[in-house]
Order: sequence, then structure tokens, then C-alpha cells
Amino acid sequence: MAKNNSGRKLLARLTKGAKKPGPFGGKGPQPKRGDAAYWRRVARQYQGAADWLTLLGVGQRSASATGPNLAMPNATRLRAKLVVMSSSGPTGTLSVRVETSNDGTTWATAGTFPLQTGGQASTPDELIMPVSLGAGGLVRAVYTVGGTGGAFTFGVGVVKDA
Repeated sequence: MAKNNSGRKLLARLTKGAKKPGPFGGKGPQPKRGDAAYWRRVARQYQGAADWLTLLGVGQRSASATGPNLAMPNATRLRAKLVVMSSSGPTGTLSVRVETSNDGTTWATAGTFPLQTGGQASTPDELIMPVSLGAGGLVRAVYTVGGTGGAFTFGVGVVKDA
């Protein structure tokens, strides 16, 4: 099957002489790495990944906890995905981080998703971030639900990065 480059050629013609686009194309302000908008755009690039593994299944949570360990023996780089389905309580906050370990005893934070707050829109919110693993290849999710009366329905997954 022949490769269709017509879209690329059209884009090159339209942007010829234009200022160099930001990391996500287009003009104007570009989201910064710490912004939730940045992670949403990165998430769109990885939505089709078929090999997502679950760190935390989607469920409603109102207390802080640590998820189970997941062994990823042949991986050195991962993409972690946080999917927030809904939130309740206007003052609730959700902080989710991904930790890695070589021995299952000593854990280090590999990445932290942007803080989620209660009262967000009811549409699902997907955020994706890169994670580097050590030689042992253990990974887990740790979440903290704060504020008063806050509850979040969310899940966390990982996929091996090429």
C-alpha cells in the first residue's frame, strides 16, 4: 500500500513562510509541560495504544491509598495515563503520582500528574505522562484525596513506551 503524503504536503504549503509552530502546532500560546492542557494533548497522541495495563481500575475513591505493584521487567520507559471520570465535592482535590522501585521496598516518585480539583466538568479527563523505570521494573500508583467531602472516580494505567 502506498503512503499518502498529501496531508503533509498541504501542511507544508500552508505554513510556508509562517512562524515556526509551537510543540503542538498552531500559533499563539502553547501549553507548558506542567499544564493540564499539555497532558491532554499528549493523551490524544496515545489514545490508540492497545497494550495499556491497569495500575488502578476505574472506581470511586474518597480516601488516600497506594495501589498494587505491577512488574514491567523488560521496560525502561512507560507512559502513565490518569483518567478522571467524575468528581464530587467542590473543595476536593486529587493528587496522583507514579512510583518505581528496583526491589519492592524502596520507592521513588517517577512522575506526578497535575492536581485535579472537585467540581470539574462531567466529561472524562485523560492525562498522560512519561515514566522512566529502574532495573527492577516495578511500578505503582499512589493517590491522595484531600479537601472536604471530595470523591473522585478515576483509574490509572501504563503502557510500554517504544
